[in-house]
Amino acid sequence: MVKFEIEVTVERPVEDVFKYVTDVSKLPDWQSTLSEIRRESNGPLAVGATLVETRKFLARRWESILKVVACEPNRTFVLESVSGPMPYAMAYRFEGVDGGTKITLLGTGDPGPFFRLAEPLVGRAAEREFRGDLETLKDVLESHDYLQRSDTRNGTAAGKEVPDGRLA
Repeated sequence: MVKFEIEVTVERPVEDVFKYVTDVSKLPDWQSTLSEIRRESNGPLAVGATLVETRKFLARRWESILKVVACEPNRTFVLESVSGPMPYAMAYRFEGVDGGTKITLLGTGDPGPFFRLAEPLVGRAAEREFRGDLETLKDVLESHDYLQRSDTRNGTAAGKEVPDGRLA
């Protein structure tokens, strides 16, 4: 069994971070191995919702069906594969810290018989990929462009100064 835990702090409010992470259309923007994802269920993204994803990992391309098994706004978001070549779960926890958000990602997976002998390698590769993905997420959410788009959608003027002296 592969297990890893990764933490990153994003200098954005919990509400903004949670909303972005749970926006399925944004996932390929910050998850490097994800090439496509689509909703299979209607309604809000809540417990029981299903998604179909296509990933490329360790030079293999596969499709998996995911199910949302926990979703507590601004606190927890958990996806679990229900079909595909490698059973796995990704649990995101969100915690407000000093005006920002600490994200903790708990990943677990069973590499199955094909990758069994290379399980330590698979675990390190998965952890490295998801660590990079969380750093990309941090970069996207803290970027000047994201702040401008966010301000424009909120009806406030872009170009205002934020507390750390950057322009938003």
